[in-house]
Amino acid sequence: MKRIKKIIVVLMLLLALYFVGFIPLEYNVSYEGIKYRNYNSDFSEKINIQLIGTRLNKLYKSDEFYGKIIIDGVEYSKIKIKPDKDNQEILTGFVQEIGEFETLGAIFTNSNLTEFCIQWFEVSDGEKFWSSVDGLIY
Repeated sequence: MKRIKKIIVVLMLLLALYFVGFIPLEYNVSYEGIKYRNYNSDFSEKINIQLIGTRLNKLYKSDEFYGKIIIDGVEYSKIKIKPDKDNQEILTGFVQEIGEFETLGAIFTNSNLTEFCIQWFEVSDGEKFWSSVDGLIY
């Protein structure tokens, strides 16, 4: 009888741990950081980045984020950050001014989304890209 109770308790704990990764958590955080250009020490500005949405706490993978990102007052909605095994993701979002999704850059993060770096894509000659020579980084 005691053995059955132990098995039931263990199964309930495993089931609870399983569902923790599937329950979305409200996520509203604000980060102060800097915006700078690669290899240009003269260009540096303080910025504010806010993530508002839901976060899924994955047990064996990086956390996922769904919502909007606000960078210095400019809002990008319908953001999905689902990092791969190397904790990186192409950042796409809905841009209200043009009414469509746009590739914003590449994001590199830790597994629980508390630290990140964004290589921000810029437009030149009609093309969006990031340059390792003087690319914009948040």
